[in-house]
Formats: sequence, structure tokens, C-alpha cells
Amino acid sequence: MSVPCTRGCTATTTSTTCRMPVVASRIGGSGRHDRKMPIDKSTKEYLRQKTACSALSVPRTQHPSLSEEEGGIRRQKNPGKRRDLSETVFENATIFSMKTEEGVRLTMTQQGQLTLWDEDLSHSSRGVARLVSEASLVLPDVCAGVLPSIITKKDCGSNTISAKGKDVEEVLVRWGPKESPYALLHVIAHHRHEEEWTGGMKKGFVLEFKVQADAAPSSGAEISVKLEPSGHWFGGGHFIRQIWPLNDASLEVGPWYAFDNGPNGVNNLVGAHWITSCGLLVSVDPSTQYLHIGMNAPNKSRKWQSISRKWGVGIQNATRELLPLTKGHGKVARAGQDGLLRIQVRSNYVDAQMEHPLRHWQHDMTSSDEFGGSLCNDMDMLTVRVSMGVAENAAEACKMALGGMVPPKETPDLALFKRPIWTTWARYKTRVCQDKVLKYAQEIVDRGLPRSVMEIDDRWQVAYGDLAFDEKKFPDPVGMVNTLHEMGFQVTTWVHPFVERQSEAYLEGARKGYFVGCDMADHPIESGPLGWLLRRNRVIHDHFAEGPGGSKVGFFKWWNTQPVAALDVTNPDAVDWFVNRLKDLQEKTGVDGFKFDAGEPCFLPRMPRTYQPLSTPAEYTQLYVQRVAGQFAGGVSEVRTGHSTQDVALMYRMGDRFSTWDAANGLRSLIPTLLTSGILGYPFCLPDMIGGNAYFNTFPDQELLVRWTQVNALMPAMQFSLAPWDLGRDTEMLVAKALKTRSKFEDHLAALAQEAADTLTPICRPMWMIAPEEEETYEIEDQFALGNDVIVAPVVRRGARQRDVYLTSGMWRDFVDGSLIEGGRWLKNVAAPLDHLPIYVRDGIFQ
Repeated sequence: MSVPCTRGCTATTTSTTCRMPVVASRIGGSGRHDRKMPIDKSTKEYLRQKTACSALSVPRTQHPSLSEEEGGIRRQKNPGKRRDLSETVFENATIFSMKTEEGVRLTMTQQGQLTLWDEDLSHSSRGVARLVSEASLVLPDVCAGVLPSIITKKDCGSNTISAKGKDVEEVLVRWGPKESPYALLHVIAHHRHEEEWTGGMKKGFVLEFKVQADAAPSSGAEISVKLEPSGHWFGGGHFIRQIWPLNDASLEVGPWYAFDNGPNGVNNLVGAHWITSCGLLVSVDPSTQYLHIGMNAPNKSRKWQSISRKWGVGIQNATRELLPLTKGHGKVARAGQDGLLRIQVRSNYVDAQMEHPLRHWQHDMTSSDEFGGSLCNDMDMLTVRVSMGVAENAAEACKMALGGMVPPKETPDLALFKRPIWTTWARYKTRVCQDKVLKYAQEIVDRGLPRSVMEIDDRWQVAYGDLAFDEKKFPDPVGMVNTLHEMGFQVTTWVHPFVERQSEAYLEGARKGYFVGCDMADHPIESGPLGWLLRRNRVIHDHFAEGPGGSKVGFFKWWNTQPVAALDVTNPDAVDWFVNRLKDLQEKTGVDGFKFDAGEPCFLPRMPRTYQPLSTPAEYTQLYVQRVAGQFAGGVSEVRTGHSTQDVALMYRMGDRFSTWDAANGLRSLIPTLLTSGILGYPFCLPDMIGGNAYFNTFPDQELLVRWTQVNALMPAMQFSLAPWDLGRDTEMLVAKALKTRSKFEDHLAALAQEAADTLTPICRPMWMIAPEEEETYEIEDQFALGNDVIVAPVVRRGARQRDVYLTSGMWRDFVDGSLIEGGRWLKNVAAPLDHLPIYVRDGIFQ
């Protein structure tokens, strides 16, 4: 009689291989239980707890709900049968163990606890298996006491996927009856998964977890990953308070799409993966509907549940708490944190604690089924799909993530990497006019400052949406553009996908159904007494105001005062109309490109209706960048948002920065945001304006403006608006010195930009990317590497005139005095007066 392995795995005593990591064989060993693989010391306590129950030696035939199955997989005979107390010994037992050809093993207990191991001993300095991640499925209450079934692909009408005595690479776990399961988990090895979003991943598994919608907990279908076992965390997206690494942040669970200062701090650019210092790569299907993300969120105490986060626009954000909070914040410290990356799919966006414009979003729930749709009706299931990959370290995990993306294969105009952009916004706001633009340009030229682009920002046109210069403010736009060209500037103008009601663009586009619609009940103007009054006075052109599907054009609030409607980027005719008007402006005036603002789905009407249904709110962002801004790729144009648009060769601008020193959207947020952009696949990062936007009447002083210039000096691009000379001659000279330093790296920046276009390799890299084996590098938030051979260590603290600098292993030279320094250590109290930017180059480079 065959009996189960005494270690709790799926092997029997007649098998030659045990599938539990705790007893996995050494490479080249016999594979029997007396040849145990050594286990990393940090996981001993984990193993002691996890094997306590599974180590019981119980013959398989003695358990009434288990039977033999192909490949030695244990299976339940009666899926709906609830366990009695005698069966609790199996509660923590491993019910399956899977291993890839590359030595990555995934195990799961009956309660949905997942453990990911790296058994490739070449990745371990001590020759031991590495615990890479612990995760869990959040099972519905109805699954309590239900022993899950494990089903091979043969059960779904295909060939069996495992042979007796070999590791399984694909499996389905079912809780509940086959006809109407409570929950399903489909696990497949990367090399068997052929979808685009996991294209570059080779060492790990894809997990598709489904729960019955009616039985789902409030969190929906959720996979939670423990933070602590996997080390330091990076990635995810841009936040108002950008923390590096992410372990110290406390991101409250909320909707995961791009915002302009979202209700939980999510900002303009979001990605779909996270990487860790131990080499874990966690990715989410970017097309996931109703996706919610939380990370190290505060525990849900009664007091915390009373907090409601609301999204606001413009000046409303001035009074909002800047998020995410950190673990040291008083409220978070009192509540405690859950220590999890929580990946959820819910049935909607309604959340009493997260109010945002698309909380009533609706879409078609249909989706594909990996097993041919024979096991469940997807209309009744919530589905979350997560990939868990394993690499040797964070640098290799990043390479794996970027390897699955499509690179742009071209760069933006290389002039942007060599010389600064100058923009009118922070200096003039909406008071811009032709005389001011030319005066500003002349001041730059007279000082001999380098220049690539002059960007003309808000209120160059009469009405929002009309792509024509205001004749009163810009009497001769053609002459102005020609003059700027002669001065050495290319010229861009600020544009967005919005039209106001009084614009000619609205009257033309509304006739043709080119704007996003919404239901009348949700129309902010046309409903109620005000709407009646406006219609009575024929202010509203009802016979033009038709949106997709017979809906009304949806007007909404944005950061300016006039309500606007949004271009329907799902309508090819609308896109052609908008793009052709931009190209017509170029032809008539000679402007070279555009600053594409907005594009985040928070700037849509409630319950938006589009020409073609959007599968997710994030798809609006993707189409805006690809179909509209992407028409001008490879030039001097820029965007500030993105979603799966790494293949579009544009500059990706950080969201508007505040003129402050801190990490809450101020100076100290720049380096973490830059590095996050790179590891998410957006290497062409354009930091926002040097010195910030001077919002709320807060202007930078000399020290902040100079330090900001130094921080930005060796980033992919620079952008000025606040004039250094307005703060005096000394400030002007200090800024000019930083710009001269940048000029010495122009060719290096251009070469790195081309490398990024080919491979998406970041131009500016985290310190751990050039030395992943050095633990010190993972917590450095105020240094970065330019390529692999330059370390930049600017000052980011008010009043500081020295700082500590970490140099990775090898020999380095101080870029200023040429002194040779041995790396692999901290340099303490390095002098950094206001006129000095500490830079170190690898010995033998730039000689």
C-alpha cells in the first residue's frame, strides 16, 4: 500500500522525490528523504511551524476524503463535504507543490497559504534554498471547513499535465461543488503561460484566483503578499508622498488607476509590478477590472474606519492630507499596519472610505477562462491574476520585468537630453502673452544659458479646446515662433483632451459625437434648476450635446474653473479630428510639438459613456497616450501620465511638484519618483519644473532653487520656469555652474537614452541596480547612478553643507578633484557647499 510522505507532500513512500522544500534533495543527490536540502537560517522558524501538522505519518487511504490520482496529486472525493474535528490535522498541510524547470517551487496549504522558494543553489551564497515570498488567498467564509479539490488539466478535457513522480507545472484548485464553486485557483508555470503581460517572465508562476461574487468578502478576490519575507519593495507607481523603499509607506487600499493626487495618494503614473531586494517580481494583469491595491495599509480599527478619503481638484487639494502616510506617522503608528501588498478585484469601485469620480463605473464583466469556460460562469466570478517570478536579486528581477515590455525603439529628440526645457507656467501662470514669452527667451539668450524648448503654457488660446492663439495676447504667433527658432528654441504649446462649452471646438465636435457622454442624472450642469435656467436662456445647445449611445455630453470639474468635456479617445474619428487640428496648428504657426497634459481617468464624467466601451478606466489613459500624444512621438512632445505605454517615445513628466524640501511632493520626492519611473519601464523621465510650481504663493529661496538644480542636473532632462536671475546674481551663477556640469555628460546621456529606447534599461538607476549584492544600496533614497559608471549624490536637506555618500565596490574618482577612492563603503561627512554637486565616476571612465 502506498502511504503519503511523512513530510506532508504529495509524494508517496514509493516515490523517489519529495516535493516539500524542507526535504528537497540537493542538486545531484538521490532525492530521497534522508538527503535533506539545507535551509536558510532565516526560515527555520517558518519551517518549524509549517511542518508541525504536515509531518504526521497518516496513510492516504485512512483519510476518507482523499484518493489516488494521476501524478500522485491528492484530491477530495466529496468537494462540498465539511470537515469534522478529526480532519483539522490537515489544516496546515501542503495540498500541492509545484516546481519549474528553473528550480522555483510553489506550495500551498489547505487554507490558501502560499510559499515561493528558489531552489537554484547558484543563487545562494550558502548553498541553501531561499524563501522568496509568502502569500495567501483571501477565501470566502463559505470555504471555511471545505477541503479543496485539486484538478489536473485532464479533468477539463485536455491531456494530463503531470506524470507520476514528476513535478506539476499546472493545476486547478477548487473549493466547493464543481457546478458552482465558491472559489477557484488556477496556477500555471511561466513558460506555459503565453499572454502578453507575462511575456518576459520565465521563472515562476501565474495565479488566477476566482471567487463567487455573491460569496466574496468585501475585499473581493484578493491575493495578499507578505512584505517582510521578501525584503525591500520598489515599484507600483507614482505617489504624492514618494517613499523609497516602499516598506515605510502606508498605502491605504484604493482604486488603482492614474489620478491627479488620488484619494489615497496615487498620482499620475501607475504600473503593474513590484520588485524586491530578494529578487521577487510581483506583477498584476494591467487589464484587470475594478483593481484595488493597498500596501502596508493601516489596520482597520474602529477609529480608522471613520476616515473618509476624497479626491479633489485644483485648490481643493491644498487642504488635503498628503498621502500615503508613513509608518512613523502618529495615526499609522497607533493603528498598526497589515504588512501586506493587497491585490484585490472587487465587483465595483464603491467604497465608503475612498470617494472618487468613477466610483459608479460600470463595464462588461465577461472575461476568458483558462480551462475553456467549462467550470464556472465568469459573470458570477471575480477574478484577480497575479504573476510571481523569482530572480537572483532586485536588478535581475527588474530586468525580467522590463524584458516583458515592448521598448519604443526610438528616443525623443536628443536635444531634450542635452539642454534644458524652459516653460512659462510657474513664472507667468495664465498671464502669459507674446511679449512675455519673447522677453523671457531673450533673458535666457543674453545669459548664454543652454536651451532646447520654449513651452508656452496655459491661456495661450481664448477658450479651452480651441487650438488657435489668442489674437489679443499673441498678435503674431508665426513671427514669435520664428524668432524663438532663431534664438535656438524649439517651441511647444500646452494642450489637453478637454473642451469648454463656449469653445468653437465644442460646437463642432459635439455635433459629431466626439466627446465622452454620461447620463443626464449625472450631468453637473444640465440637471436641476440651474440647468433649466441655462436652457431657457439658450446657453446650452441641447441639439448639439449628444454623446455616445444617445447620452448627453458629460461635463465635469477639473483644476480650472470652467466645466469641460473630454475627447472620446475610443472614437477613431474623434482622435483623427483632434490630431489633425494639432497638426494644422503646427503647419500654420511652426510650433514643433506639444505638452500633453491630463489624460488621467479621474478627469471624466461620472458613469462615462464612450464610443467603444472601456474595459477599465486606465484604458482611457492608454489610448490618450498611444492614439493622441503618440502621433508626435520621437520629437519634443511630453505627457504626464501613462498606462502600458512604455513603447511610446515621449518624455514622461512627473506631476506638478510643490516648492518645498520634503518627500511629500517636494524636492526629496524627485529621486524616488525618477527611480520608480525607470523600474516601471519609463526611462524618459522629465522631472517637473526646477524649484517647483510656486503654488499657494510659496516660492523657493536661493538654497532650494540651487539644490533643486543640482538634484536635477544629471537626470534625463531638465525643465526651468522660475528664473534663477530673479533671485539674484549669486543664484544665477550657482545654477549656471550646475548646468556646465551637465554639459560634460551630454554625450553619455544621449548614449544611455538610445540604450533605453532599445531595451528600456533605466537611464538613471537605483544604487542596487549597479551593486545588487551590497545590502547597503537598498535603502539609499538620495543617490542614483547615471548608467553603471557615474554616482550622483546631491544634497536634499535644507541647510546641509555635507553628506554621507555610499560608493559601490570598485575604484572611483571624485569628478571634481580626480582623487581615487576605493568603494564598497560609506564616505562620511563629504563636503558639499552650496556650489558643489558630489559626483563620482568609475575609474577609467570619462578620461
